[in-house]
Amino acid sequence: MSITFAGVNLLLEDQGHEFQAWLDRNLSLQDMRFFGGEHLARAWTRNQPKSNAAYKVGLPLPNWPATPRPKINTLWWPTGASRWSMGLFLVDETGLQTILGGVQGSGGLGTLVMKESAGVFPSAHKNNTIQRQMYLLPPRKLSAYSLEATTDLYLLPLTDKRYFWQFRNAGDLIPPDSWTELVEQLATALGEPSITPGAIDSRYGKPNQTEWFRDYENPAILLDAAAWCVGKRVVLDDGNAVRLMGYTESAEEFGESILSKGDEGSVYQVAGATWPNRVATIPQKICVVFPRQNCDSASGDLSGEVYAIEKNATEYVTDSELPTKAMQATGTAKTFFDTAVATFAYSGDTEPTNKTQLENLVDAIAADFYGHIQRGYDIAAAGLKSWTPTGLDDYIWYHYGHQLSTPAVEPGPADDPHQSDYACFTRIASLPWDFGVSELLHKFSDESSSSSSSSSSSSSSSSSSSSSSSSSNSSSSSSSSGSSQSSGSSGSSTSSQSSTSNSTSDSGGSSSSGGSSTSGSGSGSSNGSSNGSSGSRGSESGSDKSTAIVPASWSPTGYTALFIAECPEVRFDDVMTVLMERADEKFLVDARFVEVCEPGSIEVCGCVPNFPVQIGAIVEPRLPDTLEAVRVRIAGAGSEQLPVRVAIRLTGIRRGFAWHRFPDRTKAQFDANERFINSAYDNE
Repeated sequence: MSITFAGVNLLLEDQGHEFQAWLDRNLSLQDMRFFGGEHLARAWTRNQPKSNAAYKVGLPLPNWPATPRPKINTLWWPTGASRWSMGLFLVDETGLQTILGGVQGSGGLGTLVMKESAGVFPSAHKNNTIQRQMYLLPPRKLSAYSLEATTDLYLLPLTDKRYFWQFRNAGDLIPPDSWTELVEQLATALGEPSITPGAIDSRYGKPNQTEWFRDYENPAILLDAAAWCVGKRVVLDDGNAVRLMGYTESAEEFGESILSKGDEGSVYQVAGATWPNRVATIPQKICVVFPRQNCDSASGDLSGEVYAIEKNATEYVTDSELPTKAMQATGTAKTFFDTAVATFAYSGDTEPTNKTQLENLVDAIAADFYGHIQRGYDIAAAGLKSWTPTGLDDYIWYHYGHQLSTPAVEPGPADDPHQSDYACFTRIASLPWDFGVSELLHKFSDESSSSSSSSSSSSSSSSSSSSSSSSSNSSSSSSSSGSSQSSGSSGSSTSSQSSTSNSTSDSGGSSSSGGSSTSGSGSGSSNGSSNGSSGSRGSESGSDKSTAIVPASWSPTGYTALFIAECPEVRFDDVMTVLMERADEKFLVDARFVEVCEPGSIEVCGCVPNFPVQIGAIVEPRLPDTLEAVRVRIAGAGSEQLPVRVAIRLTGIRRGFAWHRFPDRTKAQFDANERFINSAYDNE
């Protein structure tokens, strides 16, 4: 029977618990503080959304159970990326110095070995060993003076590598396009490149890029949140490997590890069990709430309206007896708030156009939620049980207790060879029934991640959200912004007028078109200006540079063309819609828009409220290398005027094109560009 760390024998408790009693009186472990807690303000900040939309969903933060009481010669091994193990052991002065000499060169890393030479009960005699890679934290001296003792005693706090993950940050996260990409970025930030998410159900879609754009956030907290969003839990297994485990995989491994009393060579189960009497543990329904987007609204942005889907537990609970045994009272529901958008063609519609995607997502969420709470257990077993941690576990807790008295605990002969063994036992518990998160950060492949409307996001509104000229006339900019907000799927006439006006004001022959040709996808590859008429092709001014051909019910051909605005610089525009609840507020600019624009070039070129007020807006840089924010102020706004919905138009120079203004082009380039654009009209 022994416990060693870094090859050094640690001390075991005395038979009469005298040392523990002395410690309780003089230096209680219960009152020691080994780890700090997170500041409430920081936790609150993490739960705040990144989007400026009226519908707000923050980072999924699990309600982890509290750490159990500290206890000598125990190792508590929890699940999760943002929790870490705690081992408390005893060592004397000589042993401590040997340990320090062995681990100081490796950052405190050593091997902890807990070994029992025989089980407590005759039916369970077995040489069981628990071995873990652990890190030494600062030892604590327990005895003030040696006095009659031959040496001083020290408390040896040990933990695993997850403890150090709280001191890491994710750096500059690249907005992820897949869950695998997100997990790989977080794994790199944690220094654990071998972490992979495994197979992910396609019904979970993609990460919401706006909400996952959390530069310098703690990657362990983000990894727990990401795992929750795809129905998985983070586990550090007994081989020190990090795994993301779903319910099915966890249930299979649980079945392999579960204790069976009296089997040959098994550890003897002495207390607790899996819980068959599951009273009031399963919510009757699951409810997932999505932001509603009405595509026929002025901007098509999220206004705060929601769409909810409910599913009954009986559809997902596989044990036929559990619903009657464990169902909560009628009307209960586990509610999740998700960022995936429910898209409606018209504001009066009752069903979204993407209902199938939403239903599939809710099915996946419900199956994983109910799957994880179907199995509950709190088991104590004699001896050290080699248990494979799974996503169903809250913790595995190894206890190396006091020396047994004579005779042994179980009746036996006086010369029982096990009468001087130490009472080891293992406790394994599942997570509480009400454990979980309330927020989920999904999106579908064909939806925008945020409340901002990018100029490239919709062909039907490309004319209204494309670049205007770099005029400093504020009234002209405001008028243009108002047009973009009133366009959309049903604002064809306003959109067309706005396009014609901009094209006319930006006319300037081939030199103007040269800038747009350079910009590529930013503003098309066309030359010359246009008066909005298809008859101008081949004229002195060049092609009509139509950039989008869309179905149109009013057109005799069934289709119509929308035209792009030109300007002498290569610019991108974005429209963000915000809800002001105070007279002076700041709103983050979409991180993706910032990334594609020249640093410091983004400006407000339009700011239009939903009713007349004195209002102004400016882009304020934040800390270096971080996102920019728009500050909006309303002059003399009283509480009766708030909230105010404001459409803000931003313009920025394309990254890498800071000095491109009226670039020169040749006649050959003009002719080549004309041939390319007019190739769409060869049959006319």
